[in-house]
Parts: sequence; C-alpha cells; structure tokens
Amino acid sequence: RLVKLFSRENIESRYVADISARLGSSVAQLRSVKAFSEGIIEPIFFFGVFLILYLGVQYLNLSIASLGLFFMILIRMVPLAKEVNNHRNGIAGSLASLRNIKETIYNAKASEKIVSGDKVYTGFETKIEFKNVHFGYSNRDESPIILTDINLTVDKGSMTAIVGVSGAGKSTLVDLLPRLHDPNSGNIYIDEIPIADYDLASLRSAIGFVEQEVFLFNDTIHNNISYGNTANERKDVIEAAKKAFAHEFIISQPEGYDTLVGDNGIRLSSGQKQRLGIARIMFNDPDIVILDEPTSSLDPVSEEYIRSTLMDIQHKKTIIVIAHRLSTIQSADEILIIEDGKIIERGNHEQLLGNRGKYTELFDLQANLTDS
Repeated sequence: RLVKLFSRENIESRYVADISARLGSSVAQLRSVKAFSEGIIEPIFFFGVFLILYLGVQYLNLSIASLGLFFMILIRMVPLAKEVNNHRNGIAGSLASLRNIKETIYNAKASEKIVSGDKVYTGFETKIEFKNVHFGYSNRDESPIILTDINLTVDKGSMTAIVGVSGAGKSTLVDLLPRLHDPNSGNIYIDEIPIADYDLASLRSAIGFVEQEVFLFNDTIHNNISYGNTANERKDVIEAAKKAFAHEFIISQPEGYDTLVGDNGIRLSSGQKQRLGIARIMFNDPDIVILDEPTSSLDPVSEEYIRSTLMDIQHKKTIIVIAHRLSTIQSADEILIIEDGKIIERGNHEQLLGNRGKYTELFDLQANLTDS
C-alpha cells in the first residue's frame, strides 16, 4: 500500500528481482556443482571397482570372499546414488516452484484493474469533486456495496473531516482518491479532470497519505522520512521532521536520524511512528494530505502533537482527515458524517451541533467518556 502511494512499484520490483536473481543464481550454482561432483565421482568409483574386479578375476585369481567384498562395496554405494538422485529431484522441484512464481506474477499483472492515464498531473488549482460515486468489492459476497451515491466537493486549501463508526466506508472513500481502487460508477475529478485521466505516478505523488498504522521500513529514520523522494538531503529531512514535531525525539535517539527503527518501526512508540509518517508527507510536500484516523491509538501528548501539526498546515495544504476523536477536527471547514456508505450529515462543527443529529450524538458520547 505504501509502495503504491509513493509510486515506487518499479523500484521495489527491481530491488526484489535483483535479490531473487542473485539468490536463485547462488542456489543453482551450489546445486549444480554438488550434483556434478557427485555425478562424476559415482561413475568413476564404479568404473574403478569394476576395473579392479576384472583385473582381479582375470589376472589375480581372486577368491569368492574377495568378490563378495567388492559386491558389499557396490551395495554400500547405493545410498550415494540415492543422494545424487535426491539432489537432482531438488533441482527439478526448484524449477517447478520458479515456474509457479512466474505464473503467479503473470496472472497478477494480467488481472490488474488500475490503468494509468496519460495526462501528467502538474498541480492542484481549484477543487476535488466526487460525483455520484458508488463502490463495492465485486469479488466479495459480504457487504458488496461499500459506498453509495457519494457527492462531495473539497476546495483547495480547505480541511474536510470524515466521521463515522467503524465499517461505515470512511477509509474506502479516501482510498479512491489515489486510485487504490476505482469506483464502480460515478467519477472523481481534480480540477474538473477525471482522476483516471491522470498519469498514476504523478497523481499519487501529489497525495500524502498517513494511515492509522504507519508503515516503516527496517531502515534509518532519515531514509523512512525521505522515502519516495530521491532529493533526500539531511537539511530537508530535518525541516520536515520539525514541521511534524518529530525532531526532538529523533535527536534523542542513539544515532539520531541514522537510527534504525527495526521491522515496521518496532523500536518506536505509536506516537513517534505517526509523527514520522507526517514528516514523510511534509518532506514530499504533496498538494493533498490524507490522514486516516491519525490519533485513534495515541496518548494525549502524541495527540496534541498531531493536532498542532494539523493547525500548522491547515489552509496551506488541502487536508482530508478521518477521525474518531472529534476534538481533533473541530476546526475543519466541513465535517461529513458517513453511515452505511452514505453521507447523512455535513457542515462545520457549530452547524452540526445545532442540528442535534448523529454528530451531536457522537460528540456528547465522547464528552461523557472524557468526563468519566
């Protein structure tokens, strides 16, 4: 998912292909050498045994006991022959696995539905529009329709918040913008141009995405922040980290920006990972920032950092944020309430409270939980 959002498919594919090729070559060479050496030794050994047997019978008049000894040697060589055969089977088995992998990759490419357009995205000018968008997973039996008749306008420089219970379709809605999925019907436009017309890599480069669980590679903090951008000078990384309120905790790490974070950032807290995720999009400087429940699992201190970041970039970027904690989105220009894949309420914080609808119910519920 992260690789797609930063349009790094080709780079990561080449990286995996290179490692796979080197590994495959090493294994093939090892097995070839082993099978060749054992295959050569076996006939030489047999030839030697029979030569000695022939010479012994023909010229040395060997006894029955001596012949029995040679037959025992032949019998003892049977396991060696079996081992050679096992290696040969091993090579054959590896080739079969390789064919299966190639077939899987071919089928995956053949079934890929997201087709890139040819119009290069050059910048966000006016607005994003969702017009009569419907979406459902056609290959799933359960809950086939996820979004129904979504009509939505997000103006440049605005902050739009999406609220709703789990499973309402919030994450699916924002996934449609970078074309992780395409709608079954309806269209999404950026500056009145359907997003399907845009070159996929250039479109995704304009969208910064921070998920609830930020994915980090087993690499340095510097490389995780600068992922997806080759101009990764340290000063730019530091500037991005400061904007995300991450610089202070980074410099407290054992090796600062060169600290390895471990598999999926296991050496960092959830709040620190979230701030690195935000630093990553600050570094890449996208036009559109999507935050998918960035504070749902954070402590109050980390939540305050995220809220400060939102306040800092509001009106500088076009922000779409999914939130469970309503305290983080009260300053949003528009708040959408989604239920069962439909937008049931919309407005700013004050308007929705005045409507005494679903938003008010959720707000009062969270207020009561906070008080208790």
